[in-house]
Amino acid sequence: MLEQVLPDYFEESFKSENDVLYLTGNDRFRYKTVVAQKEDRWALWDLQWQAFVSANVPEETSYIHFVKQGQDDYYVTVYAKDGSECAGWAHHADHENEDHVLYTRFTGDDLKLVYDFDETEQLRKYTRAKLVHRNVMGNGFQMRAEIVIEHDSIKKKELLILKGNWHQFGKDCAFQENSMLRFKLVRIDKRYVGGADDGVPVFHVC
Repeated sequence: MLEQVLPDYFEESFKSENDVLYLTGNDRFRYKTVVAQKEDRWALWDLQWQAFVSANVPEETSYIHFVKQGQDDYYVTVYAKDGSECAGWAHHADHENEDHVLYTRFTGDDLKLVYDFDETEQLRKYTRAKLVHRNVMGNGFQMRAEIVIEHDSIKKKELLILKGNWHQFGKDCAFQENSMLRFKLVRIDKRYVGGADDGVPVFHVC
């Protein structure tokens, strides 16, 4: 899919004076694409559109649905011939190293993670964490979070609760409500205060 020609009613009902569209797909990244005229029709074909297609539009896609969220801002879903939604989870499916990885859905509230890393006991002693995310444009975002450990008596598992400004972090990173997030513990930044280990676990979030 090298280009996407938009229907005539795009110009009639949705086209603003700007020549850009902001597209978000299943990978939760926000792509700034240029919409331009080609043979008297508005179409998408720039590098950002190609990147969006690569990450969010599987080969079995037959239909693309643009849902307007705001001016020039669209959430895009894709469907196969039988009407079923295509996943297009390229950024998660392409990960090879799944060591120390957790998946959970983004809600905008404090995240409760069930974890069973080898470092379980090690993580218990830390009170803060750093979350990092880099989007497709290469922009980096960080958030400091408070670590709280709770025991779920029903599931009989430890819960790692990350408390922070998730609403703003999600907005900065263009995470969609209820989208799946991948957390990978990449390192622990060591710091000693008064002889005590006051390190900070660092999670990459995508």
